[in-house]
Amino acid sequence: MPNKKGASGSLAPRSLSFALASIRGSQCPDFQKEIDSLQKLRHPNIVRLVAFKMPSGVGDRPALVMERCTADITELMGPRVKREDDLAYLMKQILAGVKYMHEQDEPIIHR
Repeated sequence: MPNKKGASGSLAPRSLSFALASIRGSQCPDFQKEIDSLQKLRHPNIVRLVAFKMPSGVGDRPALVMERCTADITELMGPRVKREDDLAYLMKQILAGVKYMHEQDEPIIHR
């Protein structure tokens, strides 16, 4: 596994582009709580919230703008992970992000 860290020092490569997620109406009541939680997270192994849009009228949906990670877990665990120490490195990075979320004042459980 030659390039274990991305530009930000995390496992996954990062880019300057962003991903937009629109939230379904049934999820709207929890949207502000989600925003409050995501705004606090600053960890190299957690995708960062860049901006958000609250609904402004009937039929309007809230949206999240997230930092875009250019790789997903299936790519990272694919053919590049050939040795046990590579897999151990990958798992340590994932668990470091999960541990950080669990250590928040209001612990965040990954879904």
